[in-house]
Amino acid sequence: MVGPVSRACWDRVGLILVLVLGSKAAAGSEAAVTVHCEELSAEDMAQIEARIRANLLNAGLSPTDLVLSCDATSVETQVRGLGRQATVRHERAATSLKEALLTSADAALAGWSSEPNPTRLAAPAPTPPPAPTPATPTAIASPTAAPSPRAVITRPAVRQSQRATWFFAGFRAEPWSGGSGLGAQLGAEHVFGAGFASIQGGYLFGVPSSAQFSAREVQFGTQLGWQPPQLLGLRGAFGGGLSVLGVSPAAGVSTPSGGTSSTAPFLSVELSRPIRFNAFGLLPMIGMRAFPAARAVQVDGQRAFSVPAVALEASLNFMLRAGG
Repeated sequence: MVGPVSRACWDRVGLILVLVLGSKAAAGSEAAVTVHCEELSAEDMAQIEARIRANLLNAGLSPTDLVLSCDATSVETQVRGLGRQATVRHERAATSLKEALLTSADAALAGWSSEPNPTRLAAPAPTPPPAPTPATPTAIASPTAAPSPRAVITRPAVRQSQRATWFFAGFRAEPWSGGSGLGAQLGAEHVFGAGFASIQGGYLFGVPSSAQFSAREVQFGTQLGWQPPQLLGLRGAFGGGLSVLGVSPAAGVSTPSGGTSSTAPFLSVELSRPIRFNAFGLLPMIGMRAFPAARAVQVDGQRAFSVPAVALEASLNFMLRAGG
């Protein structure tokens, strides 16, 4: 009689363990994890999904679905299930896009798990074991240890920094009267929230070259700009600066007035759309500069070259974030 009763008890214990382990595995696999972010490759999205599923399994959480998305300035996570819902949106700023998405997911899961569950049912009372027969000796099965509660450790939502300093350098072109200005520019900008401030300088050569003279322009300027979050990264800036136009006469060409340079202030308006890849990026810009008047170079009383009162401009720059 001892042997059959012991085997029956161990069969019940094994069945309970299988149900407990199976329910924990199902809890981590029921959630539908979706990543919507065009900037990430398929491999990166798969890695993020795997990390989140592993976190759900380890934490014992079982939401119905979890959706991650991103745009040019922020990331967002939505968690739903068991009658609860939590949404967390963060600014992207200086951290990598993958880390920003994982941080958003952790914060959303923490908020979702802390909300009360209106559909939670009371656990059924355990069925009492059958009373042993007094006349028959039976083996006493050791009680099955209840699984100890597991502490869920979540990282608090980290407020993303909205400040960063970028340096940029690139090529610049401007259509002038009787030619164009081509050259290079250098600059730096500091981003603070939706606004930014920049300082830049450029050196342009007048093309095509002339047999009587060569022209060049040195320019310095500052700007203040704003990037509306609804325009997908497009931003505008307004500023001013100083321009020095210089002329070098060829051998045998005289300057009756003796002047070979002209300095003028200007106002500028620019549109740009930065494309950032972590600590690197590209910065295309278009705009225009307005001077008090046009500045011209005359040869034998005839205008041969001039910088107009309103000059269009375009540039392509390479960006590097300060601090890597």
